[in-house]
Amino acid sequence: MELEEQKSDKKTMIIAIITAIVVLAVLVGISLLLYNLGGTDQSALERVRDISIIFIVLLGGLTVVLLSAVVVALTYLIFQTKDRLIPLLDETTDTVKRARTTVEFMSDEAVRPMIAAAGTAARVRAMANAFRSKR
Repeated sequence: MELEEQKSDKKTMIIAIITAIVVLAVLVGISLLLYNLGGTDQSALERVRDISIIFIVLLGGLTVVLLSAVVVALTYLIFQTKDRLIPLLDETTDTVKRARTTVEFMSDEAVRPMIAAAGTAARVRAMANAFRSKR
């Protein structure tokens, strides 16, 4: 079992590394393409500035999309939790009521007679001690 988990972890690591390399290569490729598309009348600094602006706008758009996805996921999670949590709370309330009823029953039927018997035994002992001490 552990061998399969290690293989799965290695596969995941390899996929993550390959994905990171591909993303980095795409970003470098886009940067070089945008740099070469700049006009001859622009200096290198102006080209880099324009590329930075483009990337900032793209990252801003990506941020909006990711935040929207998070909001949708949280909304879905809230509705799923609500639909499952309310019946669970009802079942828990019923269980607590049954436990309370059981405790009250045990108190009335089992514990109270034992306490009464112990009290009676204590009274008899006290009377016997009093009777013995008077003699």
